[in-house]
Amino acid sequence: MRKAQLALVVAVLLAAAALRSYRLAEIPPGVEHDEVAEWQIARGILAGRHAIFFRQAYGQEPAYLYLQAASISLLGDSVFALRFTSFAVAMLTMAACYRLMRRLFGPVAALTSVALIAVTLWPLFFARVAIRGMTLPLIMCLGAEALFASLQYPISNTQAIIKSQVTHRHWVIAGAWFGAAAYTYLAARALPILLLGFAAYLALFAREQMRGRWKGFAAMLALAALVAAPMAVYLVYNPDAQFRVDEVSGPLKQLQQGDLSGVLAGVRDTALMFSVRGDQTVRDNWPYRPVFAEPLSAALFYVGLAVALWRWRKPEYAFMLLWLVALLLPTMVTAAPPNFVRALGALPAIFCFPGIGAAALSNGMRALSRRPPLLVALRLAERSFVLLIGLNLFLTTRDYFVRWPTHDETQFVWQTDLASMARHLDSARGTPPDVAIAGLANETMDDDSLRLLMKRRDLAVRWFDSRATLVLPSGGGRLFIPQIVPLNPLLRAQLASWGALEQNDPSGRFAWFDLSGVRVTGLLTTSAMPLDNGMFLLRCESSNPQVKPGSELTALTYWQATTLPLPPLKAFVHLIDANGKLIAQSDGLDAPTQFWRSGDVIVQLHRFQVPPDAAPGAYHLEVGLYNAQTLVRVQFKPAGDHLRLPDVEVTP
Repeated sequence: MRKAQLALVVAVLLAAAALRSYRLAEIPPGVEHDEVAEWQIARGILAGRHAIFFRQAYGQEPAYLYLQAASISLLGDSVFALRFTSFAVAMLTMAACYRLMRRLFGPVAALTSVALIAVTLWPLFFARVAIRGMTLPLIMCLGAEALFASLQYPISNTQAIIKSQVTHRHWVIAGAWFGAAAYTYLAARALPILLLGFAAYLALFAREQMRGRWKGFAAMLALAALVAAPMAVYLVYNPDAQFRVDEVSGPLKQLQQGDLSGVLAGVRDTALMFSVRGDQTVRDNWPYRPVFAEPLSAALFYVGLAVALWRWRKPEYAFMLLWLVALLLPTMVTAAPPNFVRALGALPAIFCFPGIGAAALSNGMRALSRRPPLLVALRLAERSFVLLIGLNLFLTTRDYFVRWPTHDETQFVWQTDLASMARHLDSARGTPPDVAIAGLANETMDDDSLRLLMKRRDLAVRWFDSRATLVLPSGGGRLFIPQIVPLNPLLRAQLASWGALEQNDPSGRFAWFDLSGVRVTGLLTTSAMPLDNGMFLLRCESSNPQVKPGSELTALTYWQATTLPLPPLKAFVHLIDANGKLIAQSDGLDAPTQFWRSGDVIVQLHRFQVPPDAAPGAYHLEVGLYNAQTLVRVQFKPAGDHLRLPDVEVTP
């Protein structure tokens, strides 16, 4: 019998591993900014930048990040290496969950729980994205298993409690794991509610069972507090480090002011997540899909919940009920519940209840199985469970691998256009080494996203925002425009006028311009003006010498970089009246200087509205450059911090 159980567990874990590793680098279809931020911090760890709490990306606990640093150190900088960390943590969580459930509720409950975890969308989803939340359920399972090993509960819930001496080792292990939870994810801050609530329960309802064990339990709590103390002290003395908590704690703030409406709505919406309506956000779920997407597994959950409530005087059931409530609090009292990330700490508890329900039904039917009709019903129930797992496997495969990757928001959040471009650049080895790529997060995320998605390391990539800027590499090359980043029509017209040939990729994900026929020297004029920082203003063109009040005025400025590196820069065009008063302006140079190469030309589109009350008459334009960090203007040679351009006439 034990061999058969072991074979089933191995089969479930292998199936789970297959689901969690299948095309891991390709689904999700790109890379999300949160994943890139985790990689950036992990790269910093490998470079020697250590911390107990990382302030980047809204604030990050360190446990997952150190695991990820080990992963990319071994496997290299790639999307697969990022997500392998979550895959490994998820598989360990399933093994730890099985061990815990078997200890508390027996093999039927354990196998049912783990089988549903294997084929349900919620745990699958977070096993395939590189974010830190999945470390919390693993630590919770390890701590709970050590706790109940200390309490010496039996493997089967039908046996009596074994009265034997409890070793100190398990208390220490439990305390260490529970303390380590503070370094996993912010939802772990609800863990003290669980532990103190369980201590109160034991004091009230299990005093006989706890005889001789209170010192060990108290030592466990003390050790957990000691391990978590450095994190707690850091956050107390650096409250600004956790501003993300402040951003999502609206209902909790309402509660502190005596308004219960937000928290009550959160409790209601969280209660609906099991079988009615789940997380609405595409980045966390197939929109509104509940945890249990079909009625059979939902029924098992509610049966198990009822059984646990009926047996609440048994500590193992009470612990699971407390776990469920305490670790759902982070989503109940925060914005937009239910949030499947903030609920991850409750994941093992949630999936234990279908196991409890299945075990209760199985035990009840087996007790009556000597009667032939009930024996047949038992066999049908066992086969129905296989069908239940198969149905959930089908629904999860459909929703995650077929429907979810094609959702518009999925493709935006995971930068599917950039992923398609990376595959193109990897396959098109004839692409010139000088390329410029349009992006929406050029300063922070785009270059690292491409580095993770692309295998090539021989390209000199410039980044720009094509809504108002172009970068023309000094060596010609190609300019890429992802579908998600609009190219301003005026800039598109400029490219066409220079003879840049536009081609659309067959995938429809991006277009690219061949710049081999565009010569930067053709943009040079005899009036090119040098600046003190080694740049040149090549030319400035305004759209119309005559404009009306309230109408739009546009100008194009052309800059060339010759001396590098340069600090962050912005170009300005000011509209000045006859009295020297600034009445309109446009600032921009939306191409990060750290990616420029000597000789590159940057074209900036300036658009601003002439004030509706502007008096008719002559106005002039001033153009210049300034340091975006210090706001100090760059001087032109021989002198001056701006150039005056020809007048613009405002007509009635």
